[in-house]
Amino acid sequence: MEKHDYTAHTFIADDSQIPVIRAKGGHYLVLSPPGCGKTGCLTERIRWAHDKEGVAYDDMLCLTFTNRAARGMYQRIDEAFEDADVKSVFVGNIHRFCSQLLYNHNIVPIQTSVIDEDVQMSIICSFSGADEDKVKSEFRLSNACFEVVKCSHYMWQVRHNVPQAVRVDAKGISSDDVTAFRSLLQQEDKPLTPANMLNLYEQIENTADDYLQLITEKGFPQTYTYAIRKLLRAHQYERYKQENQLIDFTDILLYAYEALRNDTEGIYRKYHWIQVDEVQDLTALQLAIIDLVTADQDYTVVYLGDEQQAIFSFMGAKISTLDELKRRCLGHLLHLNYNHRSPKYLLDVFNTYASQQLRIDADFLPLSTNQDRAQPDSLAIISSRSVYDETTDMVSLINYLSVAYPEDRTAVVVLSNTDADMVSEHLDAALIRHFKVSGVDVFSLPQVRLLFAHLSVLHNEGYFLSWAQLFAGFKLFDNSTSAREFVRELFLHYIYPSDALLYEGGRTYIADFYETCSSEEVVVFDTETTGLDVFEDDIIQIAAVKLRNGEQAGESFNIFIETTKELPEVVGGQPNPIKEAYDEAHKYTHAEALTLFMEYIGSDALLGHNVNFDYNILDANLRRYLGIESLKAEHPHVFDTLKIARILEPQLQKYKLEYLLERLNLEGENSHNAFDDVNATCSLVAHCLRKAADVLPLQQQFLSKSQTMDKLARLRNVYGDVYNHAMHHLRDRGSQSGEPALVSELSKFYKMLLKSGYITEIPKLEYIIRYIEVDMLQGEENLSLEEQLSRHVIDLTTLKEADLCGDEVQSLTENVFVSTIHKAKGLEFENVIVFDVVDGRMPNHYNKTPAENEEDSRKLYVALSRARKRLYIMHSSQNDWGYARYLSPFVNCIKPSFQYQTITEFLKQNTAIAEQDPMQ
Repeated sequence: MEKHDYTAHTFIADDSQIPVIRAKGGHYLVLSPPGCGKTGCLTERIRWAHDKEGVAYDDMLCLTFTNRAARGMYQRIDEAFEDADVKSVFVGNIHRFCSQLLYNHNIVPIQTSVIDEDVQMSIICSFSGADEDKVKSEFRLSNACFEVVKCSHYMWQVRHNVPQAVRVDAKGISSDDVTAFRSLLQQEDKPLTPANMLNLYEQIENTADDYLQLITEKGFPQTYTYAIRKLLRAHQYERYKQENQLIDFTDILLYAYEALRNDTEGIYRKYHWIQVDEVQDLTALQLAIIDLVTADQDYTVVYLGDEQQAIFSFMGAKISTLDELKRRCLGHLLHLNYNHRSPKYLLDVFNTYASQQLRIDADFLPLSTNQDRAQPDSLAIISSRSVYDETTDMVSLINYLSVAYPEDRTAVVVLSNTDADMVSEHLDAALIRHFKVSGVDVFSLPQVRLLFAHLSVLHNEGYFLSWAQLFAGFKLFDNSTSAREFVRELFLHYIYPSDALLYEGGRTYIADFYETCSSEEVVVFDTETTGLDVFEDDIIQIAAVKLRNGEQAGESFNIFIETTKELPEVVGGQPNPIKEAYDEAHKYTHAEALTLFMEYIGSDALLGHNVNFDYNILDANLRRYLGIESLKAEHPHVFDTLKIARILEPQLQKYKLEYLLERLNLEGENSHNAFDDVNATCSLVAHCLRKAADVLPLQQQFLSKSQTMDKLARLRNVYGDVYNHAMHHLRDRGSQSGEPALVSELSKFYKMLLKSGYITEIPKLEYIIRYIEVDMLQGEENLSLEEQLSRHVIDLTTLKEADLCGDEVQSLTENVFVSTIHKAKGLEFENVIVFDVVDGRMPNHYNKTPAENEEDSRKLYVALSRARKRLYIMHSSQNDWGYARYLSPFVNCIKPSFQYQTITEFLKQNTAIAEQDPMQ
């Protein structure tokens, strides 16, 4: 057997990995226990398929369960490949894949926002007037909100005839609800059928009061009232999302599934080469989506999973998924047989547990390639008298490990968020620096979302939810619901909140556009360039037309410019149409062409479609070839027809010039020749002027309201300077503060919020900032804020605390971690302490079915298998009331491998060893 080299960028496969790397044709299921080199194997599959089988990178789909796993996969690919084209491989979780499908194919409008659980809860509270904070703090109330959401999803699936086998949120309609709906329909002599149930749902906003009165008159149980109100809130929730261009995470999957299964014309791409990681954690709906994007012929689909780690049933995943895939992949069932991470003594523990507790066939369990022997302190079960003693003993154990193995990382893996809080408090009291991953994720805190909302509107001022978060964060409204309603009113009246920051006295971007273009000459211009780098690339063509009130005024402008740079072969996915015209045209020097253009525009305002690119590359070329320091200083007045079209035509699915010409029935051609594109933009300008003339009276009427102006004035007062300063320096390269522009902006905004009393201190902000600076922006420190946001603003919104804990993360200096089992999955540590492993918790006393007990046993396996070198199981012999507690029966099968000791016995035995060889 050849050994896998984890440290090198090359990959030496063992004999069980080779069939996986070379798997071709049909469906394969690869069972991969922890530590078997799965990520390296997945990376090599890409190399083999491309280099040996000729599979194009853009025909490859690599799906992961989490964003963290996707980032790890990206990092491994980046290290292993020198071929820049490998970036066209899609790597991401299935939600990201589906969201790209929805947006790229205009299944949802481009300005549609994705909402999370907090916003869902806020929306549902707004229907009944319930107090959001109270609902969030009480499990019963918050759970009722999520039942409403599930009910909405379930009824959507009934409406669209989604097959029962792949439906999600089936518990959105409970057995009590079914009883209630059946009885109520019987009052109308109707049976409970899907059609009648759907009709009840569709009419519920008109009929709810009648049903509630009927329930009272007939003396029906209270559960009937709850069922009707849930159905009502579910329909209101669905309608609210539609009216406000919102979708939630389940919608992303459902909308993608519906579009794919109804794609009779082959609009959406299918892939011939797919690999799916952590398949045991996927739902039936997610697997059905993967089937729908698989090519009809000549396909290879490789699923990788580990049934020992199936612990996400609460998210809809089922252990039966692997059983179904085993049947599908009959004859193509592969195993990774060698564990390259764990020493044999640890792997023996994992394998014994897997075979005897999880009943995994021993023939399928991996062998170790690491023959290191266990030391006296490698495996121990630490017995304590009480839970309190257990926590103090844990502190003693961590102190021992930090002295004996100062470079190693230690994780305390706990069973609940309450445990995590208790353990963390004891570590704080002992002055042990640590990082806790449990409970409310720091990235979901309102204060952090407020920080990211600021970055989001700097990146795109059309983000509805981000503006609502800012209005609420600045205390301009009493609650999030009111803030969302006000921002929606602004959008409905063709106003971006940024208008209040850029203009005074109630003036708006649309009003400025209309008045300027109606009364003055404006220059509509476009450029063609050697590339997309506004700082380094050259302009090779400039075309322009002067307009007044939508009509051409004077001569047009069109010149080509010589360059020493290569022209791109492809533009917009097509052969570059400008090359032939460029080769035949007379070409000016940079200085000549730019001088002529500046003379042509004079002091006029500028206008273009997606003008930021043209304006910024023009600015850079003027600096480089004419020594003009700032285009903005001479021509600050610039309008973007892309932004104008988004404001005036919010119902459209996309805003590319070619689409707008077709959708709005306008003259012109978007040929990627600057002169053609300018003429096409002129048609769009004329349309927008007509539309603006129609909507401005409505806009001014809205702005005449004192409440509207008061809110906008207050926004300007608290946020105007911050926003305008950031926008003014958005494209500056090279931070004066010495830190990356994104970090500098985030820190400045945080300090302003803190000083003004809008937020309290964020306990883990230092970790977030260090992660962004050291890990996310490595090698990009001198890029502008605009460039950094363009690359990372989406990643920022998907971060979780666990992303900061991977051993590849350079910014985190802590060596001690506290984590729940679910959040520890996918992470690895040299030392793992599994806390409070007692009967009644493992398995849980409240479990009602064997399946729940089996999932608990898999949870413990996940906890144990986080260990790379040393493993400790802790328990106490009595609870706080003096009743006896016993070690979990799950541990019985592996107990002989451990030393069973008190902490005193453990330390007495091992402290001398640590003192003799502290760097062991």
